[in-house]
Amino acid sequence: MGKSFVSANLAGALTSLGKKVLVADGDLGMRSMDILLGCENASLFDIKDVISGACPVEKAIIKAEKNGFPDFIPAPQTYDGSLLDPERTRALFTYLKSVYDYVLIDSSAEYSPYYSLLASCADTAVIVTAHQSTAVRAAEKTALLLAKEGLKEQYLVINMFRKKEAEKGLLPDPADIILHSAVPLLGIVPWDKNAATEAEKGGIAFCNPKGKAYSFEAAAVNIAYRLCGSEVPLFKGVYRTLRRKIYLK
Repeated sequence: MGKSFVSANLAGALTSLGKKVLVADGDLGMRSMDILLGCENASLFDIKDVISGACPVEKAIIKAEKNGFPDFIPAPQTYDGSLLDPERTRALFTYLKSVYDYVLIDSSAEYSPYYSLLASCADTAVIVTAHQSTAVRAAEKTALLLAKEGLKEQYLVINMFRKKEAEKGLLPDPADIILHSAVPLLGIVPWDKNAATEAEKGGIAFCNPKGKAYSFEAAAVNIAYRLCGSEVPLFKGVYRTLRRKIYLK
C-alpha cells in the first residue's frame, strides 16, 4: 500500500473533519485512485479531457455520494505521452483551489514533464516513503527535485511503519528519521493488516463513522489535523482501539 493509499485516506480524514476536499488523480495512464475511492465505473471524463477542453470541469468531477468521501477527478486509463497545456492545467487547479479547502493531487511515482507541471500547480508536497533508510534517502532526492520546480513547502510521511522492527533496531525509529531527514516529518502510517482489505473494497479512513478505528485511520486523521495547523502527538490513538467518533472531536 503506497502513496495513493495514503492520499485516499488523508482525503477521507480531511473530509471527515468537515473540509471540502477534491482528489485529482495525477498518475496519467496508471490510475488507481478510482478503485480506492470505490468509483471505478463512475467516470465518463477525466482530467486530460478537462485540460484539453473536451469537457467542462463540472462534468469530470465525480461528486461524493457517501459520507467521508471526497470529490474526485480521475486520470485517463491510457495516456499517449502528449504534453498537457501548461496554461490550461494551471488555470484548472487555480479554479479548483478557489472552490475546495484542499485539492490533493495523487502524482505518479516517476518524474515526467506532466509530473513537473502538476508539481508547479501545488502549494505543498507530501512525500510518501516506505519504512526503510534507502526509501527515506530516495524521498529526500524527490524533495530536492521538487524544490528545483519551486515547491518549497514539503513534508514526509512514513508508510507501513513496523513498530516492533523499529524497537529492535532492525528498521529506523522515528527519532532517527526526524534527526537525519532533511524533510520535516508530517506523520507515520503503521503497517495494518486491515489496510489491504479496506482498499480492495473501496473503503477509506472514516468512511464509516461507526465502530472502532483501524490504526491506519487514526494515523490519517493525525496527519489531517497537522495539515490543518493543529499540534497532534505523532502516534496519537494509533495503537489504541478507540471508536471513530472520538478521533474526530
